Amino acid sequence: MEDLIKMTPNPERAKSLLAQVEIRLKDANQKDPSEFSTLIIEAHYEIIKELLTALLSADGYKTLSHTTLIEYLRTSYTKRFTEHEIQTIDQLRKVRNRIAYEGFSINKDYHDRKAPIALALIAKLKTLVKSKVS
Repeated sequence: MEDLIKMTPNPERAKSLLAQVEIRLKDANQKDPSEFSTLIIEAHYEIIKELLTALLSADGYKTLSHTTLIEYLRTSYTKRFTEHEIQTIDQLRKVRNRIAYEGFSINKDYHDRKAPIALALIAKLKTLVKSKVS
């Protein structure tokens, strides 16, 4: 992982990112999926990205690469996250990129299938980050 930079572990930064995650999650949860499916799915990925950034910070690393965040989870937490979960995060990354760069829209059906999975991953990552900083 060439984009991974070693640094001093920063649990305070991780805690700050956790607080930001709560705000993003509250905002996403207040949106109506029939109208805002795209924004909700995009927010779920951004929340996952922030949690991965917090995890790296707690572990003493940083990166600007979304793919490196995911690869770090794959290589460093293989006992906690299945390959399917990691592939799901990467799929959300790709969908988020399509939203951000191509104007792609998500329909409610996609939201209804993916949102519960994304929320379960968010909960799992939050628990992991909290265990690292408490």
